[in-house]
Parts: sequence; structure tokens; C-alpha cells
Amino acid sequence: MGLELDSTPKERDGVDDMLLALAPSHRLSLLPMSSEAILRALAIGELVLRQVMSLQSNQLTVQAVNSILNNTGPAIRLLARGDETIELTGNAKTKSPPFGDPDMSFAAFKALRKVGAGTGVLVALESAIKPAMTIPDRSALLVQLGSQLDHIQVKRPRRQIAAADSYSTSGSAPV
Repeated sequence: MGLELDSTPKERDGVDDMLLALAPSHRLSLLPMSSEAILRALAIGELVLRQVMSLQSNQLTVQAVNSILNNTGPAIRLLARGDETIELTGNAKTKSPPFGDPDMSFAAFKALRKVGAGTGVLVALESAIKPAMTIPDRSALLVQLGSQLDHIQVKRPRRQIAAADSYSTSGSAPV
């Protein structure tokens, strides 16, 4: 997505406060993911938000921050899966989203085919997306692919099913 990482820790600021206020509602959309992927998603969301805020001349409101996180959520959730594989159910239809650009359509087709074949998400994306693709095109592609994979029924590993079942029967979070 063309995000620059800053290795020096920064002091707490207003962005941190907004993210802390919005994190509980956004974590709900992350529940089907592994614990590590949830942490990656929250970190990627912060990077995306800080990048967008660097382009703004005025301070963003909580509603604007929420909108940014909701709009980029599919891409964030997709990237947060890292090298995890997405095991699709038998009835999942992985049709490439319609783009006006043949390069984007082919990249989407290639990424979906590799993910469907059991390739890790980032490996599939890296092999499908050409380095010359512009950042806006790359971002649009990631949002569309993430949105499509969000809506497909994904098989959950047995350990996640067991943890969810123990949570629903005991009434408390699994440890």
C-alpha cells in the first residue's frame, strides 16, 4: 500500500486516543481471525490512518477516522492474515472483481487463484501484484479482494471452533 514505517517510537497523541476509542468496535470484525492477525490488523489500521492524516490539513474527527477504518477494513483484514492460508469451502466462488484495467483484473484473478489453491495470502498477493502498479490501484485491488474474501464462507481451523464453543458455553473468554 506504499506505507512508510517509522522505527522510532512516538509519544502518545490524539490519534492513539481515537484508535483506543474505536478499537473495540473494529475488533468485532476481526474475530474470525487468529490472535496474531488481529494484532497485525490493528497495527496496519494505525499505519493507514496516520498516512491518511499526514495528507490532511485539518484534524480528523472520530467519525472521519471511523469512516477511514471502515473503508479500508477489507484490505487491512486481508493484509493482516500475513502468511496464513485461507481454506475456502467447496461452495466458495472466487470470481475476479470487475475492474476497467486488464492488469488489475489479471492481478485479482491470479491472487484469488493462488489463495484458493492454499498459498499464503501475502505470497499470493506479492506474486500477483506487479511492482509497477500504482499505490491507488494497489489499494483499490486490496480493498476489492479483501471485501470479496470477507464475504466468502471460510473454513475455520478446529482450534478456533473449539475456542468459540467453549466461549459460548462457559460465558467467559477462553484463556
